[in-house]
Amino acid sequence: MENLIGNEKYFIREANESDVKHLVEMRMALESYLDTCNSNLWHVSLDHIDALPEKYSRIINDSKSKVLVVVNNETNEIAGMGIGRIIHSHMFNHKTYGKIDDVWIDENLRNRGLCGSLVNKICDFFRQNDIRHITLEYVSGNEIAASVWGKMGFEPVIIIANTVIDNIRND
Repeated sequence: MENLIGNEKYFIREANESDVKHLVEMRMALESYLDTCNSNLWHVSLDHIDALPEKYSRIINDSKSKVLVVVNNETNEIAGMGIGRIIHSHMFNHKTYGKIDDVWIDENLRNRGLCGSLVNKICDFFRQNDIRHITLEYVSGNEIAASVWGKMGFEPVIIIANTVIDNIRND
């Protein structure tokens, strides 16, 4: 799918091994942004960061995942990413569901329909695999994510709260 943005065209395609470096860069940009949303957010470890290239390579090659990138048709620069994964779990009534992860659109390209197009492509992957239930996570305090995901029909259903042990009170 191509989206006309100004005089530049962007298209969405499946990521490949040559995109891994860019996927890691965008994930780190996402982490940096999330740090500004909530000061209580736990930071990712250096070990996790070091493992990102291997993680993305594995997911790219997993038939139960779809890794997509948004690409500038004129410059071939990658401007966004998103991942859809099929999860199997015996925890819920619906044993198989879709999970959307690591959605990122370059900040100067937001509010132009790219995120919606990216999510639609991920949902096409879910539909092809007969997935009806979809989940995702976003950080408390990330008002942009709350707005974007809310407009797409996602509703918060669980809260994860963090503290350090010295802050526990028994009042």
